[in-house]
Amino acid sequence: MNFYINGLGMRQLCIMLLLCLCAGSGCRRNHTGEAAGKVAIERFDVDIVGFQGLDSVSKENFKAKYGPVIDFLLPVLSVSDTNNINIDSLIAVYANSRGVAVFEPDVMRLLPNLDSLERSIGMAKAVSRNIFPDIVWPNRLIGIVSTYNQSMIFNDSVLLVGLNHYLGREYAGYGYFEPYQRRFKDSGQLPVRLMESVIVKNYPYRNSSEPTALSKMLYDGAVLWGIKQALSLPDDTLLMGWTAEQKMWVDNNLEKVWHKMVENKLLFSTNPSVADRLTQVAPSASLVHPEAPGRIGSYLGLLIVSRFLDNNPKTEPRQMLDSAMYNSLSTLVKSGFAP
Repeated sequence: MNFYINGLGMRQLCIMLLLCLCAGSGCRRNHTGEAAGKVAIERFDVDIVGFQGLDSVSKENFKAKYGPVIDFLLPVLSVSDTNNINIDSLIAVYANSRGVAVFEPDVMRLLPNLDSLERSIGMAKAVSRNIFPDIVWPNRLIGIVSTYNQSMIFNDSVLLVGLNHYLGREYAGYGYFEPYQRRFKDSGQLPVRLMESVIVKNYPYRNSSEPTALSKMLYDGAVLWGIKQALSLPDDTLLMGWTAEQKMWVDNNLEKVWHKMVENKLLFSTNPSVADRLTQVAPSASLVHPEAPGRIGSYLGLLIVSRFLDNNPKTEPRQMLDSAMYNSLSTLVKSGFAP
């Protein structure tokens, strides 16, 4: 039996109760005994500014504290002979690099305090561990200026967070990005993308012998479901990087989009480009309609996964991220999804 209270499934109700308990208790401890409610992002990006002025003991402490970042910088700065490198010089080169020089002042100006983001991440960590009991979170989050396209970079058990990627869609430095890309540059996207990185790191996508577009849609849908629950997102615009108008278009045309995908046999296409065009961040998913926003296939995956979990309450959310689940046609059939 599937229980509902005021339109909420029992699974969603349990998650909401966990959130309320955390809020009421100050979220002092989660089930692991670890302090919850806030996960700090260490500010390498701030601390490096004063590195050259430190005394020798303080410099050694800095290098010991930020060893994972320094290890990451070696290949970035094309250092191959790590036995003969002067780490102090390396840090100075990075600190004076063009990317850091351009972004660091604006990172400090626009993101001087990360408290609200750290609280969101702390809540996501506590809730995600309830949803996915075997999920492993990084031991540390360290804020950096990243000159890579990626804003989240794992280095063993440390997650490096490129804070310069979240300075706001109106930030002048993002002027060369298209509007659909700039929507992912707001600071509110940081916890969303961080949670996504943690889930994908723990449960990477695994192809079957003949992967279909539907397989990738279901996998993405399971990832999106986990993000939405962990962060208790009130709507899907932030989750998907859509405007309110795009979300309204999807709501009004969902049935047509689904029928178009079925009629054109897109769901079971084994052409990788079909899956990409349905699930990747893009100005539109023109494969189904010129006005359909990018990632509409992933959004349909989210709806299917949500329906599946509602109609199969004995299924644990973790199972939706198992390749046997998202690579199986029966997942769609058992979901009962029909827009």
